[in-house]
Amino acid sequence: MNEQEDVTATVKKGRSFSAVWILPIVSLAIGLWMLYQYQTSQGTLITLYVQTAEGIEAGKTEIRALSVKVGVVTEVSLNKDYSAIVLKLGWIKTPTECYLKTRPFGW
Repeated sequence: MNEQEDVTATVKKGRSFSAVWILPIVSLAIGLWMLYQYQTSQGTLITLYVQTAEGIEAGKTEIRALSVKVGVVTEVSLNKDYSAIVLKLGWIKTPTECYLKTRPFGW
């Protein structure tokens, strides 16, 4: 055993990408697509200041233009100095949006 043998090691590079990562990447892509779809489907949000909000209920009061529902009141609150009522209006994103841009508050 006095003889020395040359021993060499062979190093192989492992796979750089594991198949386990496919599911999280696909899930992330689907989540981003859903977020994009949600953001693009939202209509215009408008803040309106009024002196009285009698009969207006958040989520129930509809906004109509020429007898067509174009939105809903999403929030009713007071402004900071309690001098006016703040209405947050959510428009439905439909072809009526184009009409309302050229002729706001068509009623």
